[in-house]
Amino acid sequence: MCDRHGLSGVRVYLLTNLAELAFKTGDDEAALAHARRALEIGESAGNRVVVSTMTLLLARLALHGGDLPAARSRLAQALGIATAIGNPTLQVEAVSVFADLLSAQGEAGCAGQLLAFAAGQPRASAPLREAIRARMAAGLPAEGAAWPGLSLDDLAHRIVAEAGSDHAALVAHLKSPQ
Repeated sequence: MCDRHGLSGVRVYLLTNLAELAFKTGDDEAALAHARRALEIGESAGNRVVVSTMTLLLARLALHGGDLPAARSRLAQALGIATAIGNPTLQVEAVSVFADLLSAQGEAGCAGQLLAFAAGQPRASAPLREAIRARMAAGLPAEGAAWPGLSLDDLAHRIVAEAGSDHAALVAHLKSPQ
């Protein structure tokens, strides 16, 4: 319908929203199909916000499937784009995906700590901060060492840079006494 009526720019946003809706309702197969189509259109149009958003969704889908290396790789790609375009909301969303990744690695304390950090980021959208707070209330403990003084930009850089090493140094840093 978008193509027929000359609304090609709208199509990518419809697919993005369909992908996110499918993910939130537990239909990972539909989420993957919509995300791949939105990603293809976003890449061809040079829409880096869509590319970052859909790549984050692919990271979440990889986590659901238990593929931590793919999740880590997609997260690094998405966060690299979000940082390059200076989009703090996408950066904070990526931090929440990183928390999910660490939780899947058995680092629930660090994951909770990251969610607490993300929920306190004023540069993120209010709905995203509320969604993160709801996830925190549902169960991840914000235990462990005090926040090690990393800024959002520093944390984003380390998540991207350390993706190939399973973030071992960053996890150690998060756990270290300050």
